[in-house]
Formats: sequence, C-alpha cells, structure tokens
Amino acid sequence: MDVYPLFVGDAYQTQVWAAASIINALDRDTTTQTDFFLRKLETFATNGFEHFPASIRHTRDGVYAVQIRTSLFRIYGFFHGPHQRNFIAVASTTKHARKMNSRDLARLADAVRIRETGQWQRHFP
Repeated sequence: MDVYPLFVGDAYQTQVWAAASIINALDRDTTTQTDFFLRKLETFATNGFEHFPASIRHTRDGVYAVQIRTSLFRIYGFFHGPHQRNFIAVASTTKHARKMNSRDLARLADAVRIRETGQWQRHFP
C-alpha cells in the first residue's frame, strides 16, 4: 500500500501520511463536517498527536483511531519511526452508529494486518 504526505513538513510535530483511499474519501465528501475533520487533523499534526489522547486512541495491536466528537468518520493507522513522529493512516470508515459494526471491524483488521506485515511505503512529493 502506498501512502502519501497529507500533513508533512517542519511545521508539524506529527507527520501524517495517508493512503490514497483515505485522501479520495476525504475529497469525495465535500461536507463541512469533513472540512472540520481535516482542520482538526491538521491541528493534531501541528501540535503533536500526543497532546490529544481523547481524539487519538489506541484500538489494538499498535493501531490507533483518529476521531473527533462531532463526526463518525474515523482514520485508522499506526506510528512509525523515531519518537513516533510519523503517523501512517492506512484505513478509514464512516461509522453508522456509535458501536462498531462488522465493516468497521474489518477496516480496523486491515490496518492491523498492514502494520504487522509492513505492506506500505511512503511516496514523497
């Protein structure tokens, strides 16, 4: 799986790399809720993910969910590199309820598999 820079550079305490499927999902959904999610994600990246434990939560096996209270959209990924400075986002889903359903669990399992097998690589601009 290829990941591309989403929020990468000296301005960001946590570098965020995202799979093309996540970037496409964010581009397809042009609602203000998605714009708000992206602005919050950039804030998390700028200040460092470690400062937002309510929004960046460990789910299982080294995979984290990035979420905000006002949205059911989730990004699943993992940290890579020294000091966990890079967040590799490999799966996303829009939940249809508060509890996770089988589709949400499948996305989480995909993220765990990609992390464990190392089946990803970064593409630089």
